[in-house]
Amino acid sequence: MTPTPRRLLLLVTAGLAVLGPRPASAQAPVAEVRVTPPSLALATGARQPVSALAFDKDGNVLLDVKVTFASSDTAVATVAPDGTVTATGPGAARIEAIAGSRRGAITVTVTGPSAATRPVSLALEPQPLVLIPGERQPLRLVARRADGGEAETGPVTWRTLHPALVRVDAAGTVEALAAGTGVVQALAAGLIATATVKVVPADVGVTRTELRLGVGDVDSIRAIVPAQGDRPLGGGFAWTSSDTAVATVTPQGIVAGRAPGTAAAVMVGPDVALRIPITVYSAVAGLEVSPPFSKGPLRLAVQGTRTLSAQAVDTAGRPVAGATVAWTVGDTALVAFDRARGALTGLAAGRTTVTAKVPGVAPATWEIEVVPADVAIRPARLGLAPDGAAQLSARLLDPDGKELGPLEGARWVTSEPRVARVRPDGSVEAGTRGRATITATAPWGRSAEVPVFVTGDLFVASTRGGRPAIYDLTVANPDSLRLVLDDGATAVQPALSPDGTRLAWTSNQGGNYDVWVADADGTNRRRLTDDPAFDGEPQWLPDGSALVFSSTRGGTSRLWVVGADGTGLRPLTAPTASATSPSVSPDGARVAFVRSDASGADLYDIRIDGADERRLTTTPERERLPRWLPGGRLAWVVDRGTSSSAILAGPAGGVAPVTLATSDRPVTGFAVSRDGSRLAWVSARSDAERGAGGFALVIQAATPGAAPATVRLRPGEQVQSPAFR
Repeated sequence: MTPTPRRLLLLVTAGLAVLGPRPASAQAPVAEVRVTPPSLALATGARQPVSALAFDKDGNVLLDVKVTFASSDTAVATVAPDGTVTATGPGAARIEAIAGSRRGAITVTVTGPSAATRPVSLALEPQPLVLIPGERQPLRLVARRADGGEAETGPVTWRTLHPALVRVDAAGTVEALAAGTGVVQALAAGLIATATVKVVPADVGVTRTELRLGVGDVDSIRAIVPAQGDRPLGGGFAWTSSDTAVATVTPQGIVAGRAPGTAAAVMVGPDVALRIPITVYSAVAGLEVSPPFSKGPLRLAVQGTRTLSAQAVDTAGRPVAGATVAWTVGDTALVAFDRARGALTGLAAGRTTVTAKVPGVAPATWEIEVVPADVAIRPARLGLAPDGAAQLSARLLDPDGKELGPLEGARWVTSEPRVARVRPDGSVEAGTRGRATITATAPWGRSAEVPVFVTGDLFVASTRGGRPAIYDLTVANPDSLRLVLDDGATAVQPALSPDGTRLAWTSNQGGNYDVWVADADGTNRRRLTDDPAFDGEPQWLPDGSALVFSSTRGGTSRLWVVGADGTGLRPLTAPTASATSPSVSPDGARVAFVRSDASGADLYDIRIDGADERRLTTTPERERLPRWLPGGRLAWVVDRGTSSSAILAGPAGGVAPVTLATSDRPVTGFAVSRDGSRLAWVSARSDAERGAGGFALVIQAATPGAAPATVRLRPGEQVQSPAFR
């Protein structure tokens, strides 16, 4: 029987009552929780909902049961209360649904970067990119995370917005096609980066104008764009070799020597044509150096200079033509090296190194010790007249005593400002007569000193103190006799050295008359000659290196020469006749003197080497005391009878001399100033009259008719042998 509709409705309702959810009042315990879908595979950042149902032990769905969700690893996936799963980072996690005491779970697998590592920005470097036409240069894509660190981007798509100006390949390398400004873009991870590319025509230069290398050596050359900050030239241009048998060149400019000879590195491109000479020399076996570098430190003074040399040689020791030595200095604050001249100059005290190197052989390294230079003053001694002036120069000396040059920044001081004042530039002004010491000190403390002697214009032997001693006086104040030297014996015949710093005289303090030398103030005395015979009348050579004197050695008075240090004693004149009163010419070439015998006395001269003796006068008069004047002229004394004398002047060996002065008493001593402007002489009465003040010291200008000035002497004072400074 077919059920009626009403009956059918009742049956369905009854079925639902049996199969449907139970009322809460009759809720059965949860026996199982099921989650769908059974698994998930998501990309980072993706979302997917899941559902969960609770069942009783009979398999019935429990609709009113509360279900909650949880993730085993939120760094991989999180789950919302409504069951929505969000992929947060690569990995695997369990998503659980919990109802009552029962749990159901699925596995979620996440791929791709995590939120913490995925990029949030893109940039292209360099920015902007500047190229010349034909040049290629890669752009670098930089992706950054939210924390600023670099991130992976995954696939990148490159494109150009101005294909007529620039193009870009799949690797991001940009090629400049024509002048102008283009734009290149990179797309990755849903982001975009843009770079401006400027194509600017410019000349191309090189870092090396030539290359020199040995067989088997490797070097490099690089093209640059000077107008664009000397930047390296990018791709698109390649180097080649003009002769690969001599040298090979890689496209990047790496050069290798193959055989001796010449070649060229060549680069040709759009508006670019470069050709760099290459010289390949024979294999270098070693370095020949000077001075040797293995014998301890090379000492060099501050501001001093030494020469270093290094030459590449082959196995036979022959110089290798074309091999270039490279020099390096360890500390350029201590030394400077002029490679062209090989000159090493000390700058400051300390230790450093200088290295010479040729590829393929052991380098030569000098240990350099720069030491503070010693100091010297030039001249080493200084003699001045009162109110005179001179210039001192402080000099630098290397450790071997070699002069290096002027000392800059010297500090000058004087020990006696009243005797000699010194200015900051080393100029000296004389004051009163005496001795001072002037010191120059370098900034690093080394110092040197020189003695300064301020003496009178005229020296004379006088008995003012009771016995013959050496005095000086000034022409401006003739009455200013000052004691210079009293050796306790008979000191006579003074002669001041040409530089005014040393005094020679004759003395019998050693028991017989000899020549002595002292400083110009009478200190540091030493005996220059030592012979039982009479040695006296010393006269300096112009350079101060030696003296001429007369001596009765051998029984006959003759002239001798001796070094200022007492060495080199030698006879000057032959012992044929008496030779006395030597006078050295201003140029030091000749010596005038007197030869005398029973018939009279005449003037002679002779070369300083003892050759070419000449007779200068042949008169019947008795000529004495020759003294040189500037220009090769002579002045001398002529006796007029026994009671008067005349002072004459004329050319050596000439005729018609001029009378400069006359004396009504015999002239016993005579001197001419070095410039020939003044005369000084001593005259004396007869022996009976001398004890009663019979001596006179006269100073006069060396012109005929000039008025003489007589120096006031004390009663009974005897004077002799005047000598100008």
